[in-house]
Amino acid sequence: VLALRWKVFRWPLGKVSVLTHEVIEIVTSIPLSHTAKIGQGLYIPHLGTILVGDKVAIGDNVTLHPGVVLGSAGRAGKRGAPTIGNHVFDAVGALVIGAVTVGNGAAVGAGTVVTRDVPH
Repeated sequence: VLALRWKVFRWPLGKVSVLTHEVIEIVTSIPLSHTAKIGQGLYIPHLGTILVGDKVAIGDNVTLHPGVVLGSAGRAGKRGAPTIGNHVFDAVGALVIGAVTVGNGAAVGAGTVVTRDVPH
């Protein structure tokens, strides 16, 4: 009986969650994937298009400016998503794509395309 009651409530709650996510994405122009792992203290100082793709891992106290893309790339066994360390600064228009790691305390400059690991 309890399982049936849970199913009755789970369906509308799931729809409310999806609707809320869509409204936030439309209002802010920031699509955050539901599979992204985001640490505490994510700071987005200005509204603007920011894309955080599937399976991206973002550490604590990261700053993302407008135009930043954190996305999956690669082929076959080398496909993957970026891992962003703690206290990282991503400037306007920075693209971090593929299975790369941006180390703790790194700064990714404006308009930079990162396809290889960035050390601490």
